[in-house]
Amino acid sequence: MIDRRTLLGASLSALALAAARRPASAADPLVRIATLPLDASACCYYADDRGFFKDARLDAQIQTIANGGAIVSAVASNAVEVGFTNLASAATAYKHGVAIAIVAPGSLDLEDAPTSALVVPSASPIASARDFEGKTIAVNGIKNITQVAAMTWIDKNGGDSTKVKFVEMPFPPMIEALAAARIDGAVVVEPFVAEAKRSSRVVADAFAAIAPRLLIGCWIAAPAWAKANPATVTAFARSMARAADWANANHPASATILERVGKLTPQTVSAMTRVRYATTARVAEMQPVIDACAKYGIIPATFAAGELLA
Repeated sequence: MIDRRTLLGASLSALALAAARRPASAADPLVRIATLPLDASACCYYADDRGFFKDARLDAQIQTIANGGAIVSAVASNAVEVGFTNLASAATAYKHGVAIAIVAPGSLDLEDAPTSALVVPSASPIASARDFEGKTIAVNGIKNITQVAAMTWIDKNGGDSTKVKFVEMPFPPMIEALAAARIDGAVVVEPFVAEAKRSSRVVADAFAAIAPRLLIGCWIAAPAWAKANPATVTAFARSMARAADWANANHPASATILERVGKLTPQTVSAMTRVRYATTARVAEMQPVIDACAKYGIIPATFAAGELLA
């Protein structure tokens, strides 16, 4: 469970150093953006590459950070203006008194084009939800959205998630652990789904058990900053909506950018199911995630998804 002290203490010195690399433009408002090196969170790079931030007269400075908790911490402490996180982490931070709000929607999870998967080693006998009882599943964070998705799928399909052991592991080591059968399963997201398929078998799209269409990723800011800079927030949101429209319609062109910023090979990107991005934050796509987090004790109680919107 995330608490305020953990969030506010994580990785701020490194973020402050990165933020100091270039001074803000005298003409355009500075927006320091922290993101993750994943397709789900690459939309800001597309906005930058296509000139959408410049069109909106924003001095956008993008930093790639490997840890989502550090991004939430950086936003809450004003080390950056905007950051990418998943909706479950945003909800958890919000319910624990961390000052964050969603300023733009991010990545979607769609049942007809899943970009995450619950996988098992190729030779594993696991074929059903009940087969996971007594087994170990790796997730990239204990009590985060990947664990919630796995538990939801297991419980909805005849298994008992309380009988499953969940262990925390970064995505890259999961691939090796699966191949060596050191874990019984893992919840992975792209580009690691494509990599995992080389030595593993997909059992389910666990996220679809929560709902067939979900907002998974989002762009957050400190509410005080958003309130003080409404024109900048609007310009950022419009730039991201333009980038989402462009990226959804131009996978080959965005692939070139993703290869560069994510340090991925063309072969890996071509094997991926590419993320679809939301252009509008819809509470109907947010509420199921928040409700599932409450059901599994990630947050103490559910709340109206609209409370998270700036």
